[in-house]
Amino acid sequence: MMIERILLVSDDEALRRQVEQCLLPRWQVAREPSLEAAQQTLNREPFDLVIADGQLPDGSGAHLLDNLKAVPGQPILLVVFSPAAAASAAECVRRGAFGFLLKPVLPEQFEVLLHQTENFRRLSGVAQFLAETGSAELFGRSRALEELRSQARKLARTEASVLIQGEPGAGKRFLARAIHSLSPRAETPLLEVDCASLSEGRIEGLLFGDSSCSAESPVGVLELAHGGAVMLAEIGALPLAAQARLLRTLETRKLERPGSRSPAPLTARVMATTSRDLPAMVERKKFQEGLFHALHVCSVRVPPLRERPEDIPLLVERFCEASARRYGRGLPTISSACWQALQDHEWPGNVRELQDTIERAMLRCPGGILEPAHLNGRIGEFGAAAPGPLGRDAETLDEAEMRHILAVLARCNSASVSGRSGTSSENPACQTQPRRTRQRPRDPRAAISRWSPKAECVRELMRTEPGYRSETKKDNTRPHTLGRSRRDL
Repeated sequence: MMIERILLVSDDEALRRQVEQCLLPRWQVAREPSLEAAQQTLNREPFDLVIADGQLPDGSGAHLLDNLKAVPGQPILLVVFSPAAAASAAECVRRGAFGFLLKPVLPEQFEVLLHQTENFRRLSGVAQFLAETGSAELFGRSRALEELRSQARKLARTEASVLIQGEPGAGKRFLARAIHSLSPRAETPLLEVDCASLSEGRIEGLLFGDSSCSAESPVGVLELAHGGAVMLAEIGALPLAAQARLLRTLETRKLERPGSRSPAPLTARVMATTSRDLPAMVERKKFQEGLFHALHVCSVRVPPLRERPEDIPLLVERFCEASARRYGRGLPTISSACWQALQDHEWPGNVRELQDTIERAMLRCPGGILEPAHLNGRIGEFGAAAPGPLGRDAETLDEAEMRHILAVLARCNSASVSGRSGTSSENPACQTQPRRTRQRPRDPRAAISRWSPKAECVRELMRTEPGYRSETKKDNTRPHTLGRSRRDL
């Protein structure tokens, strides 16, 4: 988080010239002559840094300290005092100001203090991000979440491996962090490895170490987390060779790596998360049966958000507060229609989708009231579904999507036909060109089968759509089918 906007609060023209000489044109600077005007500006616009004179017509710049805590973004405060008031400047720092300057302001000293302020602002942003992403708290008041907290407390008292199952975005990582924070290992590190984002060649070196490869560390994550815990996210994406090696490690509690004479003891607790159907993968020989049973000693399922809609209001408030701090905005008011849309949505992406939706809505909302239009740009995504144009009482999202695709492809096909054949008589330049034979346009229905798995829905729409007409030449010997590729046409 860099410093971009600065508010200078002073009625001293000499001080304003000195400060602006150091700030402009690198930063955007707003000026206010009094505390009252400065407070009104802070409530209206976000700032990263406030430089206040210690002597103002309506008080001291130190009086802004208490008010800045309630300002969105919580800007940093620097105060400027005369040399005779050095004790007052030190008192301001003790109360929460970042630093102070003495008049006359020297450019060299001001540059050093600004550099320190930027570093502090950047580190504060990193700490805030880590605090938000590394939170171990399970937010919600629903009965399902209370049962999940109870299971987390029971699992925290054991040393066995844990398998956490649930849909993508349901909060499996947060549950793993909660189990670790409640366990006796809470003071030790919890190292997280995303198995789905690493290649087959790197995952083994990352987990177990590889002293023969200069690109990998000789010590793996399982050994680095000595006395702590390791969370393997999406364990179903782990290659079979790495699965066999992990199973052997869990059974022997020893870590073997190439180039090492003696194995190291495994002292870390292993937790794994997955959104895949591991029993089905075991039947298809895509997952080690022994590893599944070793991890399934303690198993817990995270319920999706649609099974606990009572948690949506608390999660929305938390995400609004986090977005307001991140973007330096005030907390919005959520309209009743927006609340209803949030409650009615199914949330297939679970908590992650809700978080992204709230963050996007905060950026789209120009004022202080969130409306359903701010949640998503696609009409019909939130709220009750409207009847389709075909006169159906309840049209599914898949049917609406396919109907729209068919209409767009038909329009594109029609435009391409008219562009090739309908303008030669009006354009004299076209008449001098040799006449081209008209090519048969491609049937838009044939392209759907190449990339859409919803063939049954398309067939139904083609039978029931009264306005759809194919513009291709009729061919009784070769009827069009959905299974035909573009090459066959």
